[in-house]
Order: sequence, then structure tokens, then C-alpha cells
Amino acid sequence: SSLTTPHQLVGEQRMNVVTKLNKHDAEDKYTHTVKSLVDIGQHLKQAGYHFTTITPVSHARILARHNKQQPSSSSSSSSSLAALRDIFGWNLPISAEATNKISSWEAIEDALKKSSLLKEGKAAIRFSTIQTQNIPSCLYFAHSPYPTIESDTIFFGPDTYRFFSFIQHTASIYLPHLLSSSSSTSSPLQLVDIGAGSGAGGLFLSKVLISSNSSLKVECTLTDINPRALFFSKANTLLNFSQIPHDLLSVSCIESNLYHSLGGKKYDIIISNPPYMVDNAEAESKSVCFGG
Repeated sequence: SSLTTPHQLVGEQRMNVVTKLNKHDAEDKYTHTVKSLVDIGQHLKQAGYHFTTITPVSHARILARHNKQQPSSSSSSSSSLAALRDIFGWNLPISAEATNKISSWEAIEDALKKSSLLKEGKAAIRFSTIQTQNIPSCLYFAHSPYPTIESDTIFFGPDTYRFFSFIQHTASIYLPHLLSSSSSTSSPLQLVDIGAGSGAGGLFLSKVLISSNSSLKVECTLTDINPRALFFSKANTLLNFSQIPHDLLSVSCIESNLYHSLGGKKYDIIISNPPYMVDNAEAESKSVCFGG
């Protein structure tokens, strides 16, 4: 059976995200997570947080360097922004010295606890950002913490940034032709992201499309076989597009193995950024790598 649940957070008066799941209990499990991710993300946006995710190997080197530092010479977070990057970018242990510099920490900590996103003294979540010349407003994406060892990992890394670059370049070439050949400019452009994960690809392309043409309407469908990914996609949608009227952009998050749950619908644009790198022997337990 399919569960359809329009989700609108308090204060989010425009954006409406529809979620279709195969199991009812998944909705109950992740509803609080969506709200917590949006709440935390809003605090980060207000603080001016920025973080570019690097490769896992480079990340490990940064952490090793940090762990080798003597307590007396340890580079403690020098500002609120540095403290937020340490917690939500580098996933360093949360210290009182760092949180004392974050004025909104009490509200952030409350959101983390409500969704069990505090584990072993660290935030069990990361936030990465993207900003380009053609898209001046920064986009924020919640995803799994470092290291990505969970079976239902929501991955975001350097290849995601490469995908952003590919999307922007390709859109600049083909979008004019797509619009000119469209039978009706009043009909929404149909976009689907297969295996969307955090929703980064589909949401970034939606932003590119809307930014390129103020009258363009977009219906974005984000699919994944991993129910947890759909709620990260939902949270990232609400975090980045809450002020866009629903008649210009609508987003649906659908649990689907490839096209299985899409009902034969036709799309103007189909994108996907599937896993393509060799993982370790334990990778078979990760739906991000072997989820269909």
C-alpha cells in the first residue's frame, strides 16, 4: 500500500512536500527527524554556516591531525561559525567550550535530542552547502555523518559537487531547446531524480531551472528505495524552498526501486547520480551501494 502525506511545518506557509511510502510505520519513524533537520538547518542558515564536504580520506586526515594535537595547543573553535563547522561539518566531539560560543545551542541541542541525533557525544548528522555564481543563495543539505557506515546511509561528497557542476553546465546547453520545444509553457516541467538520496541533484536542478526563468513551473519527483533518504529529501526541500510558491515548484518524495512506483509517468528531464566507486567489503550492507 502507499501512504501519501502532505507535510507542512509551522511557519512553512508555501512549500508542500508529498511523500509516498510503502510502509506506514516509516512515516511515524521519521516525522520528528524532518522537523529537527529543518530546525537545525534554519539555525545554521541564520548563523551564516558554510561547509564543503571533502573526500572521506581527506576527512580522516583532518580528524587524525586534530586528535594528535596536545590539549594546550588544540585549535579550539575560535568563533560560533567555527564551532558549528566542527560539530556539523567535521563531526568532532561536542565540547562545552564549543557550545558556549553558539548562542542558539540550546535550541539546536533540543532538536538533536528529539530525533536521537546525538550519539557518543557527536552530532549524528552533517550539513553541507553549495553556492554558485548563478545561484547566489546558498543551498543547505542534511546528510549522514562521517564516517558513512550506516546501512541506510544518506551520502553526500565531492562527487555530489561534481554532479552539481554537470547539472548546471548541461542545463545551460539544453534548457533553451527544451523550453522552445515545449508544447505549453504553462505546463510544469516534469523532473525526476532516480536514487535521490539527500535530494541534492533534483533540488539543485530545480533551483537552476527556477532561477533561469521566473515564469517556469517545475514538478520535481525525488525517488529512492531507502525510506530514510526520502525524509532527508523532504527536510532539504523545506529547508531550501519554503518561500517558493507551490504553483511554481512542487516536490514529491516517492519510495521506488528505479521507476517501479512511478506509474508509467513521462518526464521531461530524468537525472541520476548512482554510486560508482568501489567500497569496502562491508558495502553490500549499504542500500546506497546495493539498494537497487
